Amino acid sequence: YIANPYFIPSRPVIEMLGEATRRGVDVKLMLSGDHCDTWWARQNSIRLYGRLMDAGVEIYEYVPTMMHQKTMVVDGVWATVGSANFDNRSLALNDETSHCFYDPGFVEEVRQVFLEDLQRCR
Repeated sequence: YIANPYFIPSRPVIEMLGEATRRGVDVKLMLSGDHCDTWWARQNSIRLYGRLMDAGVEIYEYVPTMMHQKTMVVDGVWATVGSANFDNRSLALNDETSHCFYDPGFVEEVRQVFLEDLQRCR
């Protein structure tokens, strides 16, 4: 499960997510909806929706307000929370920080927050 307001993955990442869905992994993205503060970032995400959905990825847009969380839960055993966006600039150039956890209780808490927030998405 990935929540990120500026989700602009590279082609290899899209392919990796598609490979995961073909293995039966439940891949869900929670992205900014209409209340995104950066027009170009939203448009760059939207242009990839077709490729992502064709790969089996589920995409949800957060509706009530600007979504700015940056979290990921992997297989229910690992989670990350931080400031890094899911784009090449953020991962390679910006000074970002993310904390990764194997703590089962915290991972479950991040997963539950994600699932609750899905109720506010379209």
